[in-house]
Amino acid sequence: MLGSFIALAECRTNRNESIIYPRSHCDYCNYTLQWFDLIPIVSYIFLMGKCRECKRKISISFFMIEILSILINVLFYLKTNSLIYVPFILCLIFLSLQDFHKKYVSLYAIIILLVIAITINYDLFKILIIFSIYLVLTILNRYGKFIGSADIDIICICAIVFDVNTLINIVLISSSLCLIFFVYFKNKENKLPFVPFIFAGIIISICIQK
Repeated sequence: MLGSFIALAECRTNRNESIIYPRSHCDYCNYTLQWFDLIPIVSYIFLMGKCRECKRKISISFFMIEILSILINVLFYLKTNSLIYVPFILCLIFLSLQDFHKKYVSLYAIIILLVIAITINYDLFKILIIFSIYLVLTILNRYGKFIGSADIDIICICAIVFDVNTLINIVLISSSLCLIFFVYFKNKENKLPFVPFIFAGIIISICIQK
């Protein structure tokens, strides 16, 4: 259910709609979904990916994001034996989707991610060091524009949560994936959303940890 809510929040945010009101409904016939239509994964399979009322196809993205969020959070739990990373992962999924669809991310979501990161690992000395590095990178990026400003925000926030070795792996993996994607699709994309690659880098880094 959390994965579906994240997908819904991203979709409505991009359309400048409230994420609270109105209730979840079919985008085609405006049928208001009942509680039994909102059971994660099960409802989609039972309804065969169609609206109960008008029988139009429901985007499979909600179904896939629900599965993805469950699998990733289970992975983090198995690796860390803690559920503390769940809000962090869900917020990153939201930011990845938003960057992928619109090539920009919400400042409010960045702030929420920062608060979650500090909650996970509150280390004042580490935060001050990271903030100093963040200021330097932001100033340099303003003149060189070598990366999106939100990408710097998210990488520095990740530095609060993860240790140095993991952070290095995240940066190297995400950069490599982005480079491969850019070379392969060089004639199709002039500007790539980097947040999804950062997210992928985090997942792969956690997977390869012993």
